[in-house]
Amino acid sequence: MKKIKFLVAAFIAVALSASCSSDDSEDLLGGDLTARWNQTKTVIKISEESFTQDYDSNEPGCDKDYIEFTDGGQLNDVIFFRNASDVCTEDASTPQTYTRTDNTLVISGGEFGGTYEIIRLTNSELRIQQSSSSAGITTTTTVYFSKAAM
Repeated sequence: MKKIKFLVAAFIAVALSASCSSDDSEDLLGGDLTARWNQTKTVIKISEESFTQDYDSNEPGCDKDYIEFTDGGQLNDVIFFRNASDVCTEDASTPQTYTRTDNTLVISGGEFGGTYEIIRLTNSELRIQQSSSSAGITTTTTVYFSKAAM
């Protein structure tokens, strides 16, 4: 009887201490791309040297600039500025189009035009990365976004 109690106690201890693999790591590509995203920073890596540029172009006192991926494959790039009456005003560039296949994102034209790899897409964060090589030097640009409050 003592052996059975010991085995049951050991089984319960193992069951309580074991965790599922889904609990251990966040799904890095499980978020929804169709949303508004605020750019937070850009990291440029040339060979082994990195440069970080925080996004600081938001107009003080206005909503944050954002990009928006829509269900219809449209990308809206929106910035805010103060007009002549000192009122925060939305200025949207001409909408671009995008396509997504797995973790490849292709954006036509505009500031973000090009082919990117989605390296992180959660319910709160988006990271897209683009690499190019010239004369043996590889440049990798990673753009970081946080999900915009609606």
